[in-house]
Amino acid sequence: MDAELCSSDPTPATYNDAQRCPAVWDGVLCWPRTTAAGLAVVACPAYNGFDTSRSVSRNCTAEGTWADLGQDNLTEFYMTCLTPEVLNLLKTVSEAGGQHQLLLKMKVAKATRIVEFIGLILSLASLWISIAIFSFFRTLFNRRTRIHRCLFMAMVVHASVRLALYVDQLIVRRDFSLEEEAYPTTSGIENNEWLCKLFYTLLEYSRTSMFMWMFVEGLNLYQQLTSMRRRTKFIYYYVIGWGAPVSLTVVWLAAVVSTNKSKCWFAYNHSPIYWIIEGPRIAIVLVNLVFLLVTLRVLVAKLTHRPDCSSGEARRMRKALRATVLLLPLLGITNLAHMVAAPLHRSVVEFALWSLSSHFLSSFQGFFVALCYCFLNEEVQAAVKQNWRNRHLQRRFRGRLGSWGSTAAWGSSEQATPHPPAGGVVGVQ
Repeated sequence: MDAELCSSDPTPATYNDAQRCPAVWDGVLCWPRTTAAGLAVVACPAYNGFDTSRSVSRNCTAEGTWADLGQDNLTEFYMTCLTPEVLNLLKTVSEAGGQHQLLLKMKVAKATRIVEFIGLILSLASLWISIAIFSFFRTLFNRRTRIHRCLFMAMVVHASVRLALYVDQLIVRRDFSLEEEAYPTTSGIENNEWLCKLFYTLLEYSRTSMFMWMFVEGLNLYQQLTSMRRRTKFIYYYVIGWGAPVSLTVVWLAAVVSTNKSKCWFAYNHSPIYWIIEGPRIAIVLVNLVFLLVTLRVLVAKLTHRPDCSSGEARRMRKALRATVLLLPLLGITNLAHMVAAPLHRSVVEFALWSLSSHFLSSFQGFFVALCYCFLNEEVQAAVKQNWRNRHLQRRFRGRLGSWGSTAAWGSSEQATPHPPAGGVVGVQ
């Protein structure tokens, strides 16, 4: 809707229209034609962060003119439309030291978004390459790499959804401003209510699934190093990694739908309800840290009390120790850093340090995981080198076989060709 549509108010005109306030567009809403000394009540607009179940009112004076909203205070006029999460966010930002500090933090946020774009694209490329490697080489088909592939797929989904939302915001969505002269475009993810909610639901599900597969990684490593005879069936890993996040997401979804009336659940992660899924994630990180400490203790004990173990066994234990240490960032350092609340009330320097470090770790996480578990893995490197050597030998063998075949063909053609008799041309004596 724009000012032209607002001026074509469907309210029928009457002889005493001079005693009515005319339909008017204030840059946010269309106020309909209203009787003098009356009150116009209009539902809040469908902006992100606005509760559409609420309404705002405006007085029409006895002279038939609208009460001034005050363009300088237009934002304050529509404060009643904001959801509690957005109100708390604005309150925190307002305590940060004025407009100048706010503008600087917005610049930091834009720079952080560039870092996120680079990290997510690099992570997606690395994860897809790793999945292809684990799926192509038969020597890498084992229980551990199956878990790696599932973890990588959860990370791929999460990074893809984040990247899609960021691209949508960059191309389609306009920054919200109450002084705009028209509604934002109706296209794009965040301007389509159900599509937007679907994307954010998938975002939280995939993130929870990442944590669950991290738990499976720690559990499998613990079972390996403690020499447990009964290994968990892989179907239970699927239940933990893909099934458990469904139940957590459904519970959170039911709670947020009943409380958040915003068009696209804007700032939903600032609500206490978010702990329905964030709490279990932190618990998983803590359990994985326990797995890490236990496996480290078992490894150190084996290497200390068994000095007579074979070199092959000792080498295998050291590799397991390195894998355990590499698992530490995977088990939650990057995610715990991202869970820390944004220090919006702090100085620009503190906010910049938090923003750049936490978003760098979260967006580059897929790249770091692929680097540690695939590209720097000795088993993977050996499989790739062996495959390259085999292909090189096959090409050399085909080349030699081709040269032998042409030589044999040439020799056979020479034997079949009749030679003229000695002395020159036939018949010449």
